[in-house]
Amino acid sequence: MKNTLLVRFLVSALAVLAVAALIEPRLEQSHFVDETGVIESAHNFFAHFNYTPHGWKDFAPEVSTGLWCSFPSGIASVMGMNIQSIRLIFSLYCLVLLFFVAFLALRRSGKLIGPDLFFYSAVIVGLFVTFIPYPDCIILSLGEFPSLAFMGIGSAIFAPHSLLASFFWGLSAFGGKIVNLAFVVPALFLYCLASHRGRFKLVLSFLSPHFLWIGIILLAVGPAGLARWYRFSFEVFGTFYRIATQPPELTTKIPIPIWERFSDPTLEWVGYPFLLKFKILFFMIAPTIVTIILEKKRLRELGLVKWARNNFMISGMLLGQWVFFIWYFFVHPYMWIRHLVPALGVGFGILLFYFFNWYLSKRTSKNELAFLILAALLFSSRIIKFLI
Repeated sequence: MKNTLLVRFLVSALAVLAVAALIEPRLEQSHFVDETGVIESAHNFFAHFNYTPHGWKDFAPEVSTGLWCSFPSGIASVMGMNIQSIRLIFSLYCLVLLFFVAFLALRRSGKLIGPDLFFYSAVIVGLFVTFIPYPDCIILSLGEFPSLAFMGIGSAIFAPHSLLASFFWGLSAFGGKIVNLAFVVPALFLYCLASHRGRFKLVLSFLSPHFLWIGIILLAVGPAGLARWYRFSFEVFGTFYRIATQPPELTTKIPIPIWERFSDPTLEWVGYPFLLKFKILFFMIAPTIVTIILEKKRLRELGLVKWARNNFMISGMLLGQWVFFIWYFFVHPYMWIRHLVPALGVGFGILLFYFFNWYLSKRTSKNELAFLILAALLFSSRIIKFLI
């Protein structure tokens, strides 16, 4: 017991250092144009009740990160903080949200209480933040990590609180990143197929963050301004779709054969080191493989459709991952890793869910010590990488 407590203290210290080593050098990155637009929009919302970058039209729909993700950065900006301080505030916001997700998920398992619950929640956050590809999204004031956390909160509380969970799923998409609809809509649809009770309330709760935002726009700019916002939104989505499938500066036909894409020097993927490519493919593919292995007996007994309805959450999230997989690897004209972060985060979350379900069911003092030593080694590797 004494050895375990000592190792727990060591793991906690290493986790904090690993996260700090991740955040500290990224605070000094040069300005990122999307981040600047998000910070200015949040700033202008609190300063002028208008969620838009400086000099843009009212509530510019081109800003794809919602206020519920960016408000800490906006408040920090209004207070006159510099970009490094704004990024630090945003990072702390993301860490708190992710901790809350881990805490809710572990508490739902019923296998941890008290200090154990807090300790393992912190370990999960440390592992998630330090080992997910492209962790820059936790430092730059963008919407990927907070919106993932909203999705995670909804997933963790769905069983006892489906209406509140659907609200957080809606917040993830309409108040965070609209692309998260690829995950939450299939999950919600499968749930509604499996359960006929309260479907209207569930959908209404899911859409309520969007209705809330419409109400804010209506209050700020009136009916005419809201009508303009809707018109501009459709125009922007049409423009984004054209750019996302065939940008005008590219003459290569899209989609092109996958073997040509992987060797195209104009795509960001080509410049990634091997380990990063492996991590991307692992977090995109492994969740489906692990799910099939663990659920093969039930899949055989129930069939795919019935199993998917009964396991609506995992099914919906995996379906969303494959939507992102096809779009990123076969269609995306730049293969920017940032655009894949939602799917990578969902995949990492599914793998952590499976691992901790197994680990907590087998937990003994000996197994716990082995896990803690492994966690200490993983965190140490990130610290060493920072130092060298």
